[in-house]
Amino acid sequence: MNDSSEQLPKSVRPLALTGGRNPWSMLGADFRPSNTAREPAAVPTRVELCKADQVAEGTAIRVETAGLTLAVFHIEGSFYVTDDACTHGPGSLSEGYIDGDVVECNFHNGQFDIKTGEIVSPPCMIPVKTYSTVVEGGAVFIDVD
Repeated sequence: MNDSSEQLPKSVRPLALTGGRNPWSMLGADFRPSNTAREPAAVPTRVELCKADQVAEGTAIRVETAGLTLAVFHIEGSFYVTDDACTHGPGSLSEGYIDGDVVECNFHNGQFDIKTGEIVSPPCMIPVKTYSTVVEGGAVFIDVD
């Protein structure tokens, strides 16, 4: 082979110029293309939390299900779900003080936006996890992975 590709390092030569060697060997001894299909993406599981009429407007309840401890809020006609545990300490957000769309933790008075989980005021430094919520047939559901 006396063309200009011989001046290139082996790792960048066209595959046709590998001299019959396994072209995958240039990528490392352990690399092999996969012949198996990828695992399908996890399908969210819909979990029923409570009946909508169990949560009065402007309040929250604590729900333990599917290995989760959650706060279900009924704010301005809509339902929102967060983890119940404050990210700063042992406080329960379902037992916190609700003012509009903000919940104040009952332990250190940190505040979170109920709709987004974002911090409204310290001492909390980490947002609280929120869940996509659906109301169907009079029940409140979340989708979990």
